[in-house]
Amino acid sequence: MKSKWSFLILLLVFAAMLVTAFYGYRKLGALFLPTTAPAVQTDPSAAMQDASESAGIAVGQTAPDFTVYTATGEEITLSQMRGKPVVLNFWASWCHPCCNELPDFEEAFAQYGDRVQFMMVNLTDGARDTLEGVQAFVSENGYSFPVYFDTGESAASAYGVYYIPHTILVSADGKVQYSQASPLTLERLQALLDPLLN
Repeated sequence: MKSKWSFLILLLVFAAMLVTAFYGYRKLGALFLPTTAPAVQTDPSAAMQDASESAGIAVGQTAPDFTVYTATGEEITLSQMRGKPVVLNFWASWCHPCCNELPDFEEAFAQYGDRVQFMMVNLTDGARDTLEGVQAFVSENGYSFPVYFDTGESAASAYGVYYIPHTILVSADGKVQYSQASPLTLERLQALLDPLLN
């Protein structure tokens, strides 16, 4: 009988510890984890929120320069793109929301590519996304927009990219006009790009 009570007490203590750990984790998570959910878990309608509420770099500041690479290893910097507005999109082939928005970026590139620089920056970590794997992915899907490889994390670090997809619009004179860490539709891209061209 005594061992039965001892077992019951131990079971209650263990249950209390689990409950405490659960609520402790939630409380600490609220204090220390980012308040913005990762883009791979966000509702696509979040793309419509005001850019001032977005994650990443501040709207209105000079866009930080960075170095990315072409498929042939050529270095490309953001500063080389001055003179035209720039669509800067951070993505990865393993990110489902990224893959869902890429056809819209392809359409936007077809529509605006002669007046706007597109920099589709792949977060090439060498594990989930490799140079060869991304090239195959782009070819299989028939994308013609320019793809750059952020193998050294220069671009992602410069813009504080923690969630993808993340799109930043830069004016022709190098100022950040929009920054949003969530998927965009073609219609939203058009609404954002048209004022930069008028």
